[in-house]
Amino acid sequence: MKHFTPTLPIGETAKNARAFVRDNQDMFWTILKPLLPFIIGFELLNIFIDHWIFPDGSKRLNIGSMMSSYFLGALMISWHRVVIHGPDRYVPMNPFKPKKNELAFIFVPFGLVVLYAVAAGVLAVLSAKLGGPVIAVVILAALSIFGLVAFFKISFYLPARAVDARITLRNHGK
Repeated sequence: MKHFTPTLPIGETAKNARAFVRDNQDMFWTILKPLLPFIIGFELLNIFIDHWIFPDGSKRLNIGSMMSSYFLGALMISWHRVVIHGPDRYVPMNPFKPKKNELAFIFVPFGLVVLYAVAAGVLAVLSAKLGGPVIAVVILAALSIFGLVAFFKISFYLPARAVDARITLRNHGK
């Protein structure tokens, strides 16, 4: 099977990425098939729980969605390994015996989502208490810069965590 080859020109890299995905679609489905019953099952459980507890549709617990996202994380880890190690050398994640680096791959983005939600709540409270939209815009600009830096760090961190490379969000593999 053909391996993914990054190149300097963006157009050529995009073409190589599309070709890699097209050539390895069967590998993607091979990884997805054993995870699919859990993903679908937890999503159906989510629908059932939300309908049973909140029949009027006013609120949602999303317990099943959170559980299915764990199995989607297992899919993402395995696919990162296919891209990095190649289709013939990758080792899929076992979601029932996760390794420490695999849990980091899954829970760091979850933590960032929680952090974002808390920051948005703090922004709403501060803008209401400190005088309105000007403060909100200043805080939002600062959070946007922080978010952009965090996004670029995560873009290197997650693939490294998928293959257990020694990289942290602080040192970028130094």
